[in-house]
Order: sequence, then structure tokens, then C-alpha cells
Amino acid sequence: MASVLATTESSTYDWLEEEIDEQPEQLTDEDIAAVLDEVRRKYDIDASGSQLDQMASEDPDTPSMRSDGDDLETLIKSKVDNMRQTPTKSCAGCSKEIRIEDVSQFQIGQHLSMPGDKKVLKRFYKHHAIVKRIVSTDIKVAKLELIHFYSEGGKLQITKSEKEYDLRKDTIYYIKYDQPLYEPDVIVKRAEDILKKSDESPFKKYNLMICNCEHFATWCVVGEGECLQLQGYRQQIVDALKQFFGAGSIITRGIIRLVFNTAEEIVAGLQSIIGTIAGVTLGATLAIYLLYCKVMTILHIKKHTNGTMCRSCLKAKLIDLWSGLGVFGITSGISLLLIMLLNSWSFGIPLVILTLLLSLALQISVPKIRQALQSPFTCDTNKLSDMSSVKVGDIISFKYYGLEHVGVVTELSESDHNVRCVHYALPTLFGTRIVQEETFNLNPAEQSVKLFDCNPIHCKPPHEVVKLARKRVGETKWSCVNRSDNLSYWAKTKVSARGHCDCEDDVDDSTTNTPEEAFLREEDVHLMTDIKLGDVVEYKKKGIVVGIKSLDDNYGRQFELEMIIYNSSYVFCRQTYSIDLNKDELTVFIYHPSFCFPMRERYGRALALQGEKGKWWTNKGFINHCIMLKHK
Repeated sequence: MASVLATTESSTYDWLEEEIDEQPEQLTDEDIAAVLDEVRRKYDIDASGSQLDQMASEDPDTPSMRSDGDDLETLIKSKVDNMRQTPTKSCAGCSKEIRIEDVSQFQIGQHLSMPGDKKVLKRFYKHHAIVKRIVSTDIKVAKLELIHFYSEGGKLQITKSEKEYDLRKDTIYYIKYDQPLYEPDVIVKRAEDILKKSDESPFKKYNLMICNCEHFATWCVVGEGECLQLQGYRQQIVDALKQFFGAGSIITRGIIRLVFNTAEEIVAGLQSIIGTIAGVTLGATLAIYLLYCKVMTILHIKKHTNGTMCRSCLKAKLIDLWSGLGVFGITSGISLLLIMLLNSWSFGIPLVILTLLLSLALQISVPKIRQALQSPFTCDTNKLSDMSSVKVGDIISFKYYGLEHVGVVTELSESDHNVRCVHYALPTLFGTRIVQEETFNLNPAEQSVKLFDCNPIHCKPPHEVVKLARKRVGETKWSCVNRSDNLSYWAKTKVSARGHCDCEDDVDDSTTNTPEEAFLREEDVHLMTDIKLGDVVEYKKKGIVVGIKSLDDNYGRQFELEMIIYNSSYVFCRQTYSIDLNKDELTVFIYHPSFCFPMRERYGRALALQGEKGKWWTNKGFINHCIMLKHK
């Protein structure tokens, strides 16, 4: 009930106002019964007069049910507000950092991230805050009222302060949550409550490891404090052991001592037989690591059960956790085997060090490898018992060559189980994968069919999803990062993330940000509309776009692309390419608009160099000259 009311806030209040306005000044018992019956039917809840009377009697702040229409409206609104604050389901892991490119992106209740205030350490940590109020905005400058951990009177505490940010100089991010627990106004209220009762709150005292600014901000949004900056294995082990066994447990104290003294024990034991010491040390460490994995698995499952971690994040964390253990075990075993075979001081110690470094590198790489191979969808899937809940534009998964496969639903048959999908097909077992629109007979009673719950994700309307998916039919660029689920995600969630401002009045030559600070990301081009004149793109060579001409009647997949490039003879030349996105790889590089010339001026600066001899040794100097306002 709470989730339904929370997601229909505006419509709820609009309906309430209309309903109350239609009532006479003094409501009769019959009128009240009619209104309550409408509430019950509209939200599928048992809202009989007696139950609401009981709710009112339990809450001394709510008015009597047998009073006028204004009191009735106040009662229902107060209950709706309370329900909106009732935790349902959230996940701090389903979030990503997005660079603020324009002041219009700032919103009340937003979780902001920015480089730390300490000049010496600003590159090593980030500061986090909640936006309470947007005081003022002016083109590229915004003044915000923040609630955050901040130094006041020499003491780090939750405080309220006004900060001014200039997007031409400051690097600001906002954290986009797919599944926030609270709405923006409630997030601000939670932050204000901590501010008012800071001495009694869980954030009364700053602690770098367990109570910092990021813990506070995530607590305001998802109801549980987390800090993604703290990734050290040792601290995670200590936290897990304390939660599992208790901080004062003998087991906890003993294992913590072993964890923090392992390195010293290795050094002290080098005078003993290398093979024996190495075996004991690696075996003990592996045992501790195994215990850590078991404890963290229990804690992650508990979070999922409590509704503070989604199924997708649970799966990702468990894969990272146990893959890391596997990597550690394999590299440790190889190291021990080599040491025992060589049985040499001179070879043994370097091998231990090399193996530890290799193990660390592989464990760090595990999340990156998993992210590349994992489905881009972070939402849950629901196993279907029938196809009645599936609609055109939905994303479903089903068995294809015996493996889980994803597709975009484009057509449905009402008479049978036939579903038409756009997906990356494999016509023959060892053939070339190609995007096709195919018909599948999917009967949930006979095979596993799942529907992606995309409600937490900002999605396109169904007709646009189908239109986008069909535009990629005929593509043959399948790879481990361009699979059928990547295609489906692109069609379902495609939104433009370009900067909003491209006006010459915004140009400020005083900025001195580096090209590295201006660079935001690179994106694969799937449609001609993904690029503009003045963009930096790469196709065989990197250059500036100065011409685009469609070759497929505005379908957007085949076009002629003209670029100014810097050739090997250090001459700027105009090159024309025929692009077919069904087979050609094309990449566009996105830069922060506050640090760069407007697109029109980039285009002009590139054209002005055509035929000239260059003064730069590399292509990078040419690109920076065309797009950067001023660079160091």
C-alpha cells in the first residue's frame, strides 16, 4: 500500500482535493462512508470507517473522523504522508555518479559528490552532501544550501551551509539512484531532523570509517549509511567480524590480530624453512579470507531480505566476493607450489611478493570483468505464470540455445503464445550474430519466461522503445559488451545526456581546466542523431565532425561523415567516410560544455585549419585547440 501511494503522490492529492470540494460543508455519515469506500476501491485497501476511526484514535494529532470535510482531508493526507516515509525497498548499490553539466540539473533533495575541501587530499577523497535548497542560479553558477558533515568551530559535525559552485571551474557530481527509498522532500526532512537532533542522532560524531559524509548522505536517501570509498579488505573483515561475532568476542580479537600482523609474521619467520612458513601463512590467510566471504555472504543476504539491497546487486556482490577468493586461492596455491619446488631463499621471497601483487591485481579486476559481462539491467525480474502481464515495449528473458537470453517485445499475439522480439540472433550455431526481429512461441507453463521490472529505471514510452530496437535490425557488431541485453537496455533507457547549454554567451576564456577534467565519457554511436557538427568522433582516426549527410532516408544507420583530421604529414585535411552502423564502429567523445567552445565554434575552428600545416606533434593537441576554451 505504501509503495502505491508513494508513487502516485500528485494524483492522490489532486483526487482528494476534487473529492473534498464536491462535499457539502457538513458531511453526513453516508457521505463519509461514500468517500471511504472510494478510498478503499481506489487503493485496494480495507479503509472502513471503523478502521480509520481506530487509526485516528491511536494518533492524538489527527482529527476526529466524524467532523467536517477539511478534517477528513487532513486525516487522509497525514496518513498518506506517513506512508510515503515508510520504508519499502531500496538499494544503495543501484546508483551511479553523473557529472553536473548544467545548473538546471541541480535539484532539492539531491545527493551531491565533489572533490574534498582539503587541497592536499582533494584528489584522494570526495565530499558528499544533501541539497536542502537552491538559493540562486545564473548560467553556469549555482548557490546551494547544503546539509552535510562540515567543520564548524573546528569540529566536524552535521551542519547547514551555503556554497557557490561555478561549473566552469568546479567538478560536481550527483548520485542517481535507481531505487531511492525516499522522495526528495522526505530526504531533505530526514537531513533536517538529523541537523536538529545532532547530539542524539547516529551521526553525532564523525568517524572516517563508519560515520562520514557519504554515510550520512546515503542514509538520507536509502535509509542505510554506506560508503563506497572505503574498499579496504582489512576494514571490511573487521566490520564483518564485529557484526557477526560481536566487537568484544575472543574470536574477533584473535582474527583481527592475525589479519593485521600477518605481514610482520611473514618477515619474522623468514629465517625458518621457507616452504613451511609460506604454507602456514598462506593457509591461515586463505582460512581467514574464507571466513570473511562466508560472513559477508550472510550480511549481504540479510540486506536483500530486509529490502535494502536488490537482487541484482546481491548477485554482483556475491560474484565479486567468491571470485576474489578463487583468484586468491589459485595464485596462493601456485606460489606455494613454486616455493616448495624451488626451495630457495633467493627465488622464494620474490615469488611470494610477485604472487601477492598478481593476486591483488586480479582481485581488483574481478568487479570490472564482472561489470563488463553482467547485464546492464539492475532491476529485478519476475518469473511469469502466463503472458497476460507482458506488453509491447517490455523486456523479457527466455531460453535461447539453452541459455538465458533477452529481447525487446515488439508484437504480441492474443490467440496464442507467440511473441515477436528484437534481439541479437544466432541463425546458425557457428554463424555470425545479427540483430533480428523474430517470433517465439513462449509458454510460461512449459519454459522459464521472466519479465524485467523496469519501473525504477527512467524508460522511454513503449512505442519509442520498439522504434529504436527496430532501427538496429541488421546489425552484426556483437561482442561481450554489445549483447542482446545491452541492445535491449539501450532501446529501453536511451536518453540524451548532453549538456543543455550551447550558447556563445556562455563562453568564458578565463577557465584554465585541463582537457582531462573537461572529458566526461565516450559513447558508441548507434544512430546518426547521436553526433552533431563540432563533435569529436573516432572512425579509423579521431577528428572534428564538419559534415553529416543521411544515406538511408533519415533512418539514421547509414550516412556520410566528413571530418577534419590531423594526418601523418602534420597537415589538417578534410576526410569523407561512408558509415554503416550495422557493421562500422563509431565512437563519440563527450566533453563538459562549461569548459569547451560551443559546437558552432568548434566546427569553425576546425574548418579554419583545413589545408594548413600543423604545429602539434600529436592529434591530441589539434583536438584540444579546436574544443577547449583554454588548457594548461
